Amino acid sequence: MITIDSITYNVPIEKWEETWPFLQKSAERSMSGFVKMESIGIFQNVSVEMDAAASPSEMVRLWAKLKEFGFHNFTIPDSSGAVVSMYVADLKRTLRSSINGADIWDSFSFSLVPEGPQATP
Repeated sequence: MITIDSITYNVPIEKWEETWPFLQKSAERSMSGFVKMESIGIFQNVSVEMDAAASPSEMVRLWAKLKEFGFHNFTIPDSSGAVVSMYVADLKRTLRSSINGADIWDSFSFSLVPEGPQATP
């Protein structure tokens, strides 16, 4: 399940992968070999894979939500339950078959980018 803007979608999460890049405003290496940096912060980027076949009707609702532009409040599905404002950076889905006008999707994935840093210097 995933919760976006306080609405829960009953589509199983197969994989939730986070990367935490350290974003620098500037970095410069001196002639002595040492780096001087001006840090902006640490950002929580997320890649999500979901099982579309488990609940086709919920997948349709979730897919429509993920295609909305702008920032959304995503509830992180771990013990913290933190809510992070993020936008959907990309969407991908795999069509298994289309029979008599009904599409059957195997899975879909998307990437999330936060509105701001989760930690600053």
